[in-house]
Amino acid sequence: MKIKNNQDGIAHILVIALIAIAVVGAGGFAYVRIKNASQKKSNSITADDSVKSTETLPQNLSGLKTLDEIKQIAGVTDKVTLLKFSLETKDGGYVYKVTLSDGRVLVINASSGAILSQEKSDLNKQKASSAKITITPAQAYQIAAGKSSSPIKSIELETEDNKVTYKIEYKDGSKIEIDATSGAIVKSEIKTKTSSSSLKSENQNDDQNEQEDHTENKTQEPKESSETER
Repeated sequence: MKIKNNQDGIAHILVIALIAIAVVGAGGFAYVRIKNASQKKSNSITADDSVKSTETLPQNLSGLKTLDEIKQIAGVTDKVTLLKFSLETKDGGYVYKVTLSDGRVLVINASSGAILSQEKSDLNKQKASSAKITITPAQAYQIAAGKSSSPIKSIELETEDNKVTYKIEYKDGSKIEIDATSGAIVKSEIKTKTSSSSLKSENQNDDQNEQEDHTENKTQEPKESSETER
C-alpha cells in the first residue's frame, strides 16, 4: 500500500513538473514573439506614426538621412565607392536604394538609417565616376521643386559617361536631370497645364470640324437626289 502511495505521489510530481515546463515554454515563446515584433516595428520603413501612405516625397528632406550619413551606413570607403542611389517611397515611408562598387545593393530606411535588405547587383566591380558630387540630394530637390508645380516622386543619382547627375521624376510624369557637380539643369521634360489645355482644345476643334463635314455631306445628299429626278 505504501509503495502504491509513493507511486501516486511521484506521478503527481511528474504531472506538476510537466505543467510547469509547459507554462515556462509558453511564456518564453510569447516573449520571443513580442521581442521580434518590437524589433520589426523599430526597423519598419515609416519613421513615425505621422507618416502615412504616400506616392511622393515630403516637401523637404530635412527629416531624412543625408547623403554623407547614408554613405557611412552603407560602408562607403576609398575602396568601396557609391555607384548609384535613389530616394523613393515604399509602403508609406521613404527608402534609399544604394548600389556599391563591391556589388552590394542596400535598401535603407531614409528616416532611421536601418538597413532593410541587402542583395547583389549586376554592376559588380564597376568603376565609380571621378566627378565630385557637390550638390546634395536636398539641394537637387530644391532646384527641381521650383521647375514644376507637381510633387516630386523620386530622386536618383546616376553615373554615366563619367558624369554624375540627379534624375528627378514628378508625380505627373515630368522629368528633370541636374548635374550633381554644378547644379546645372542638363535635361528637362516638364508638363504644363497650358500645353495640356492646348492639346485638349486642338482635339475639340478636330472633333468639331469632323462634325461640320459630316453635317455638310448630309445636307448635300437630298439636293443631288432632286436633280436626278428632274
